[in-house]
Amino acid sequence: MREDIIPVGRPLSNSRCIIYDEFEQTVFVGQEGELFVGGGGHFAGYLNRDDLTVKALVKINGKLYYRTGDIVRMDSNGLINYIGRKDHQMKIHGQRIEAGEIERCLLETHITACVVVKFGDDHLVAYVQCSNIDEEVLRKYCRSRLPPFMVPSHFIVLNRLPLNANGKVDRKRLPIPDFLASSVSTTSKFTLPKTEMEERVHDLWREVLKTGDKRISTVTGFFSAGGHSLLFIKLYHHYQSIFNFDSHMLSITPFLQQATIIEHAKLLESIKLMHVKPKEWHSLHITEDAIIEQQILMSAASSFWLDSLRDFKIDQCLHLPFDRRRLSDEHRTGRGISASFNFNEDLSKTFLSIVSMYKTKPEYLALAIYYAFLFKLTNGDRDLCIVTNVHGRYKPELMSIIGMFANVIPLRCKFDPHWSFTQLLEEVQQMASDSLEHSYFPLQRILAQHSQTSKPAFLDTSFQFDSNTVQNIFTNVNIGDACLCFAPHSFKIGTDEIASKLLVSCQSK
Repeated sequence: MREDIIPVGRPLSNSRCIIYDEFEQTVFVGQEGELFVGGGGHFAGYLNRDDLTVKALVKINGKLYYRTGDIVRMDSNGLINYIGRKDHQMKIHGQRIEAGEIERCLLETHITACVVVKFGDDHLVAYVQCSNIDEEVLRKYCRSRLPPFMVPSHFIVLNRLPLNANGKVDRKRLPIPDFLASSVSTTSKFTLPKTEMEERVHDLWREVLKTGDKRISTVTGFFSAGGHSLLFIKLYHHYQSIFNFDSHMLSITPFLQQATIIEHAKLLESIKLMHVKPKEWHSLHITEDAIIEQQILMSAASSFWLDSLRDFKIDQCLHLPFDRRRLSDEHRTGRGISASFNFNEDLSKTFLSIVSMYKTKPEYLALAIYYAFLFKLTNGDRDLCIVTNVHGRYKPELMSIIGMFANVIPLRCKFDPHWSFTQLLEEVQQMASDSLEHSYFPLQRILAQHSQTSKPAFLDTSFQFDSNTVQNIFTNVNIGDACLCFAPHSFKIGTDEIASKLLVSCQSK
């Protein structure tokens, strides 16, 4: 049982409980919803406040129920588990956030009280009560324990939180945050850009953060200046476009770890240093140029695939449990069935939480789950090889060309039954990343390296992670209460959002 989930028991014999979602539909077991309580225990209404009474007391199937405002979940044993308050729930970029979970995390530090509120459409602001604590200490602590979308973008430290007559935090009296308070020129911490690179980075920050005429201190963190994860990804893509590098040369991770203008300028300067050494050029005929370029590209990929499938029994099928005997090629009917399932809200949220927790990508997590599924289904096959489709446009020049460049590549995982799931995920990430880096090598050439095999069995089982495109690549995709945000990914299926549609095919021939 999770420590932050409080069980409140079962309904009493003289009371009735219904759990409704936001559309006033009954939820299933395990789903979150608002608790409505009926029976003999509810009150008659608010004195001289019919407006409040109408909101609090509702009729359901002809019977009167009290709308509690509590978010709960009923488990398979009939126990009602308290999640939090409906009026304290917020949505940032379509992702529902429970402020209480963030507040509990902050209270694990040495602050005495705190409250988290939503400011505008994009920012979470944490007000903490403490005499002396550094904002960056709180930020690092939250990052180590919360998903990225739940980390407040701004922390305001107060000696005392304002309270109302009932002793509760008076949210209306909380100071309005100034996200650039540490960046304007009137502060002692303000530092102007000193180099041309710092000036260019500074201008990009102002463009992404939409600060107008306000300048940003070069020692101010991106998130302290009002940024959030989506804007950071947008900034990273600006860097890639302007300074001409990809995620293999310089990933987003060091930019996140050193999120100031000065540090970003140093990272971008390092890219320039990578290209300082001049290349020796020799004039060749145009046909020779094409041949040499092709040989350089293909030789590395050829060696990679030869090593990847070395010692692998290509003609050996996975030991899948079939209901019927496999047909030979000459007797194949072409008939088959397709089984599909959708992620419900709870499963979607869990899936995305694991993606955030392991700092991985949805396609890598789905692939690791698929390998674990095949390992169990095959009763312990340790050498699993499947295929996946790639779009084949591995060079920018190919993006605008009309034609079919799709390719099929094998993905081989040498499974260790003693691995934890974390170790499996790390192995899958590395294997998939390396394979996709050489995905331009044609399948026919891969098979030609093993000409002694007439029928490669790994073609029978495939994995495909599809994406649905949207017009705005920085718009979130909502899946119930869960949300997928744009992020760069190595599966070369376009730069659009992943809409969490998982298609897995396991075909027998």
